[in-house]
Amino acid sequence: MKTSNIISWCEDNGNPIPEWEERAGSVVVTFFPISEVDTPQVTMEVTIEVVKLLPFCSQPVNRRILQEKLGFRNADHFRKAYILPAIKGGWIEMTIPDKPKSRLQKYILTSKGRKWLGKNREKES
Repeated sequence: MKTSNIISWCEDNGNPIPEWEERAGSVVVTFFPISEVDTPQVTMEVTIEVVKLLPFCSQPVNRRILQEKLGFRNADHFRKAYILPAIKGGWIEMTIPDKPKSRLQKYILTSKGRKWLGKNREKES
């Protein structure tokens, strides 16, 4: 199976993206279980927190603006309850993944996030 197929399968099924590592000339792939942060608190495909976040991520947007739009003051809580679950679930991604703490960091929908948002906007129409 190709690497891109594995990543797509994980994204499509809401699983965290595995990590690849080279050890002594072999490639080791580590798959991660869905953590408590990733597990929806209600029986839905997406947590309520992530549902609130997705509409604002169609274009790259920074954490401060997202936080303001959703009415949060506490940056740490917002990051833990909204941003991290959305990233771990594969719904949004960082525009600068190599520098997660960059002041220029922004977030944007993944293909999975766009697909989910598109389906749910159609249902509302």
